[in-house]
Amino acid sequence: MRRGSPIFESVVRDPDLASLRILRHGLRDALGRSDIPRRLAQDLQLALQEYATNLIVHGAPAPAEITVHLHNDGAVWELEIFDDGGAFQNFDAYLALATFADRRQGPRSHGMGMKFIGTRFADYEYDAGNGFTRPNRLSLHFPPRAEFIIRPVIVVIEDEPLTRQLIKSILRRDFRVFDFELPGQALRLIRSYPPDLILSDIGLPEMDGIALRKELARDIDTDIVPFVFLSAHGDERTMSEAGDLGIDDFVPKPIDPPILLRIARRLITRSRKVREALIAKSAKDLTEGLQPNLPARFEGFDIGFASEPASLGGGDLIQSGQIGDRLIVLLADVMGHGLAARFYAHGVAAYFRAIILGAEPGTEIDDLMTQLSDSLFADPTFERTIVSIQLVALDREGGVEICSAGHPFPVVIAGGTARWAEISGPLPALEQNLPFPTMRLEPEPGSRLLLYTDGLSEVESVRRNPAAAGDRLFDMLRRHADDPVVDMPSRVLEDHLASTRTLADDTSLIAIGRRRPG
Repeated sequence: MRRGSPIFESVVRDPDLASLRILRHGLRDALGRSDIPRRLAQDLQLALQEYATNLIVHGAPAPAEITVHLHNDGAVWELEIFDDGGAFQNFDAYLALATFADRRQGPRSHGMGMKFIGTRFADYEYDAGNGFTRPNRLSLHFPPRAEFIIRPVIVVIEDEPLTRQLIKSILRRDFRVFDFELPGQALRLIRSYPPDLILSDIGLPEMDGIALRKELARDIDTDIVPFVFLSAHGDERTMSEAGDLGIDDFVPKPIDPPILLRIARRLITRSRKVREALIAKSAKDLTEGLQPNLPARFEGFDIGFASEPASLGGGDLIQSGQIGDRLIVLLADVMGHGLAARFYAHGVAAYFRAIILGAEPGTEIDDLMTQLSDSLFADPTFERTIVSIQLVALDREGGVEICSAGHPFPVVIAGGTARWAEISGPLPALEQNLPFPTMRLEPEPGSRLLLYTDGLSEVESVRRNPAAAGDRLFDMLRRHADDPVVDMPSRVLEDHLASTRTLADDTSLIAIGRRRPG
């Protein structure tokens, strides 16, 4: 990336956990002077905190110096973190295991921070230093989260470092690639988060490729993943045994980039079509079971909503329930697309309904969010995904209370002016008993509150320009500010779809309007 002087630069020597405040506060102040969205700014601060904590607590040796740079070239933001401690060996594998692996298998003192980085900043680079003149470097770039979700995942298992790096360089433009030297490392990720394709050498330490394929065949979730052997040569017996295991293809060594890309694209496309066909019969029931249940009116409010999945199923969720004289509205965004995301959305809806049914009339909205977060945390199913949630409570006096868990800022439109309702909390289910912030509004008659999932702001033309994305969103909402509240979301969504070649993410919008008297 071409860049000039850093927007922010700071160095901490002999770092400890207390001194991380210097870095975090300095970054916070620099981001506050920029036009970067508040949610992304908070994500960056948390990423810095979690990564630097891992360096200090788990580094071998721990760094004597940590340096942070923040750059912007006019289109792309980049956060760089340098350290002179022990380098991560095979950083991609480490991040993959922290991001996707079953959290019950590792200590809770670390890993969830790396999970956050892996899910929120898919566009990263890690360069291991040499321990003398070149420090270790982690660079986080800021594309939309959908880029991480959409790219198919490939696991590469190859014990020869140069070959492994070559394969990754060929595939990483179109795919999310996690590379491993040892089969045992790869198995942990594959079982927790089955990828779209597995590429494996035959001759491997610990367990050869044939034994690995037999192990994967024990579980239907991993048996159906397309599997390709990488092989320079092999005797007829070995190749015959490999073929009997249902191998999808072979890639000869030395690696030919066009051949490797062609095989990867073909197998992933074919596999996805087969899976969609197999589950299409159940898709209708799965989707229809989660229809939004918002009322069109509640006391002094009018309510409208619209939703469009990016693929069959979808992970957006709109639900509501009444506690005493308040209406509780839930908008959730489950990471991912299709029926897998819809399955997780069913789980969120079930916990929400149970919490609403058991809540006392005076239960605070942040307590509801904490209960929902704790339910997801305790459910091992949700170890494999990320959810953001917004709860809104409407009362009969015309008040609106908002509680946020990692969700985009709502927008308030009043008097023809749009502004952010700046509230953001941690993602749910990272820990137990998380506190979540709340905000109370007393909306004027005629004003509107807009809740949305981040698919509404993920458009190719503004994907690397956060300020332009915010302006585009405000313009769309203002254009329809005089539409009936019940129709506004669908008309905004029509505008969004008209300017988007391909829907990048599931997209939902809720409009809550304070009715004028009379």
